[in-house]
Amino acid sequence: VISSHPLVYRQVTEIVSSSLHLGRGPAQENQVVLWHYIREHLTRHEYERYLVLKQVWTDVGRGRAWLRSSLNEHSLERYLHCMLGSTEHLSTFY
Repeated sequence: VISSHPLVYRQVTEIVSSSLHLGRGPAQENQVVLWHYIREHLTRHEYERYLVLKQVWTDVGRGRAWLRSSLNEHSLERYLHCMLGSTEHLSTFY
């Protein structure tokens, strides 16, 4: 249903990105961004998939790309359960 409406994806991505402070601007050096937390929960193959994206150069961009693909692939809820269940990583990054 939602996959047939690209504008909806863009709006949801923008809303979540702004809520998580995933702005389009460059990240400060040593700044922790969403990607640093997400990559801890990805398989090696998934991690490498985001590293080779040709139009994404920053960790902020990788976080946004992950968010968009998790919406496209209907896997956001699964990832969120996994992330919230990992109290060790959660306490490190929160």
